[in-house]
Amino acid sequence: RSISNIGVFGKNFSALRDVLSILPTDAVVIWTNSKLSLKRSGHSETIKLLLRTQQNCHPSWVEMINNEIQIAQCNMGETIFDVVVKIFVEEAIMLRLE
Repeated sequence: RSISNIGVFGKNFSALRDVLSILPTDAVVIWTNSKLSLKRSGHSETIKLLLRTQQNCHPSWVEMINNEIQIAQCNMGETIFDVVVKIFVEEAIMLRLE
């Protein structure tokens, strides 16, 4: 069963959680082209996101974000892709990667 017209949501991790929260508990989300998404949402894109975040964050977060950037520059740590998959797990929504 497909769900469409579920509303307008933002483009961040909180918005993803909002979308997942309105899905039925037995929903299965199919992520097509997930291998391409994995490649495009890796450490280099994660660094770009962290740099943008750092520009707008509270000063108390700057050092932590710097540490995350350094880790990502070594191709280590969570990527955007990892965080998205983790959100699905935390929200108990089945995610099928294709």
